[in-house]
Amino acid sequence: MLLSLGVIFAFIALGWPAFVNREPQTVRTINVAAALAAARASTSYPLLSPVALPTDWRPTSAYVNKPPATGFHIGFVTPANQYAAVEQTNAPAAQAVTEVLGEGSLPGETATVGGEQWDLRESATRMHALVRTANGVTVIVTGTASRAELQTLAESLH
Repeated sequence: MLLSLGVIFAFIALGWPAFVNREPQTVRTINVAAALAAARASTSYPLLSPVALPTDWRPTSAYVNKPPATGFHIGFVTPANQYAAVEQTNAPAAQAVTEVLGEGSLPGETATVGGEQWDLRESATRMHALVRTANGVTVIVTGTASRAELQTLAESLH
């Protein structure tokens, strides 16, 4: 039995390096300005965009959601290697919140970020979110990032 265990451990020790990724994973970034320009052409409302966001925020995704409710998404990897996203839509606010955060997300406290009032929420999957609706457009800043990082992202939106 000890011989069998020895053979198994030797196989694992010799084979393990083949399964370990030695290359650091790189994050593919996108050009937010180009994605935003394309999105602005297909939406009927002004889109906010991050301005003067620190350079260690890496934009990784952007896309437009098609009608009946048009929306725009920008995703980031934060300086703490967490996920943060901005969702903007002209869908009714309750619908937008449910689609992005899932059922059961209730408003909690409010916070003033960048001179604007935001509802602070937590999704059913325990992601933080900041939600604001103005002029028929709902903006949701959410992700696995800390509330402080999400506030940095929200504050950069203009």
